[in-house]
Amino acid sequence: MKNITLTVQIILSLSYIAFAQAPNIDWQNTIGGSENDFLHSIQQTADDGYILGGTSESPNDGEKTDDSIGEDDYWVIKLNSNGEIQWQNTIGGSEDDNFRSIQQTKDGGYIMGGYSESPADNDKSEDSQGYNDYWVVKLDENGDYVWDKTIGGSEEDRLEIIQQTADGGYILGGYSDSDADGDKDDDHKGSYDYWIVKLSSNGQKIEWQNTIGGGSTDRLHSIQQTADKGFILGGYSASDISDDKSEANQGSYDYWVVKLDENGDYVWDKTFGGSDSDKLRSIQQTDDLGYILGGYSYSDKSGDKTDDSWGENDYWVVKIDKDGDYEWDKTIGGSDKDYLYSIQQTKDGGYILGGYSESPDDGDKTEANQGWYDYWVVKLYPDGSIYWDKTIGGSRDDELYLFQQTTDGGYILGGSSDSPDDGNKTEVRQGEFDYWVMKLTPDVALPVELSSFTVTGSDQGVVSNWTTESEIENLGFLLDRRTKDTDWIEIASYKTNDNLLGQGTTSSYTDYEYIDKFVQPNSTYEYRLADVDYNGIVTYHATRSVTVENASFALKVGKFTVLPSYPNPFNPSTTIRYNIPNNVIASGAKQSHVYIAIYNISGKLVTTLVNKEQSAGWHAINWNGTNNLGEQVPAGIYLSKITSGSKVQTTKLMLLR
Repeated sequence: MKNITLTVQIILSLSYIAFAQAPNIDWQNTIGGSENDFLHSIQQTADDGYILGGTSESPNDGEKTDDSIGEDDYWVIKLNSNGEIQWQNTIGGSEDDNFRSIQQTKDGGYIMGGYSESPADNDKSEDSQGYNDYWVVKLDENGDYVWDKTIGGSEEDRLEIIQQTADGGYILGGYSDSDADGDKDDDHKGSYDYWIVKLSSNGQKIEWQNTIGGGSTDRLHSIQQTADKGFILGGYSASDISDDKSEANQGSYDYWVVKLDENGDYVWDKTFGGSDSDKLRSIQQTDDLGYILGGYSYSDKSGDKTDDSWGENDYWVVKIDKDGDYEWDKTIGGSDKDYLYSIQQTKDGGYILGGYSESPDDGDKTEANQGWYDYWVVKLYPDGSIYWDKTIGGSRDDELYLFQQTTDGGYILGGSSDSPDDGNKTEVRQGEFDYWVMKLTPDVALPVELSSFTVTGSDQGVVSNWTTESEIENLGFLLDRRTKDTDWIEIASYKTNDNLLGQGTTSSYTDYEYIDKFVQPNSTYEYRLADVDYNGIVTYHATRSVTVENASFALKVGKFTVLPSYPNPFNPSTTIRYNIPNNVIASGAKQSHVYIAIYNISGKLVTTLVNKEQSAGWHAINWNGTNNLGEQVPAGIYLSKITSGSKVQTTKLMLLR
């Protein structure tokens, strides 16, 4: 058996660690009756208040002032700028009416829509055509009924989104399996198709419509009028190349984006996905006239997806240009389920993402869940790297569906909750699920502002370059690295590298560079940059990834070697990192057995850190100063014993308390 070569380095981390500071909760409001109330849409209004819309089955109790009309009704609430109720209205027929979307209109009133199976009774003026039809309702500025319109065929028609258009009319988007009957003028092409309807300004005339689909299921969830007065459509599809779908699916469901002109005619379509299921829930045109796509993905690295999943499903963001061509994608998640429902470009050119998560504080998630599902909000830089994230919830289910950046630079969040008054939630629930609305404060400026951060391969190593626009009380920088199989490892620090020392306080541009030679060929690495201020607070900035095609520059060690412990002494924890090169794995084997243990100065075993087979590449293990029972050990000198094959290396460590 060949000897195994290991490169081991011990790294100290004594500073307080924090990502860029996430906004705080400014105010919140739990609104509901004694049954289920699900909030689906929220928007800031012209008076800096907020309009809320959802589906309710509650009677007139709790905060609800109207009795339910049918099994489920539209429930619209107007809040002032402080989140207090100004007025509300319950609107429905005698059966199920499911609310999906609301928007303030140019006249100060509101347009709202969803789907209904109610006949012509109560607030509904027209019979349904099929099982469910599109149902559009216009309200005035005080929330009073103006008109309604039922649109559908003989089967299932579900309206998901409605917006007022530049000409004062309305664009409706959803999905349908109706044939050409009732109001529908095209047969369905698969089991469900995208169905887009353009209404006149009074809502009573269908100006045009288009049924768009392939041979299987296609579900539309997002629509927006674009700068050229056309429309961008986003949803997900199980169809292969057929009918209107020009590209084959990568997996069971893929993101499907369709561009229409102002008359509703097809311009182009694009399919994005991996080998599993990928569901697009939100699309928006960006300042560069391209588009940002947001949804959730079950796929690992495959097809258009450049990163493996962190958990069962993750947030998946895709940026495309004005012609629908791929620019970049970003997978964001923890080790469990993460559902992204809304995405928006922010005033600073970045992006805000919102949905709900049951992941703990791992992967990209920096805060543990309070309950089963929690609101999870993520802010991205313009290049898709993470700026901050925030987990908000109580001890049960809290599901965020929509948000918007507000005029003051903060954020309004809307969803549904069945949590009591615990965790982040300050009010008891009224029924099963209630509307849960909250306002977040604006973003907090970072002490160090970056203008660029790049990571590239070269004949010297992996080169990290970054430029700061300004620095406030900046001691210096830290650079971390990880792979899909390892945790973050600190590879460079201002404490030992003068090139990473900060400028203190300056408004001048400053360039920095670091070269990493401890990499392996045919491997993908992710790098994370942080600055440390005068108080020792570490603020993380962007992340970057690079694939090393060859590593002729990498450190080569011909025998079992342990690098000097760095730094030493330590408190309260330290990370041991080590490298198993490919060329020293035993012939015919894919892994090498590694044993790392900590002993006290008397030679008594304190704890075993590693005792298993490991593959080639970088690995990391943390020792937090505890024994095998999880108990804190006293300050003193300890020995780390690292064994690989017949070779053993021991290094001295000093733990401080």
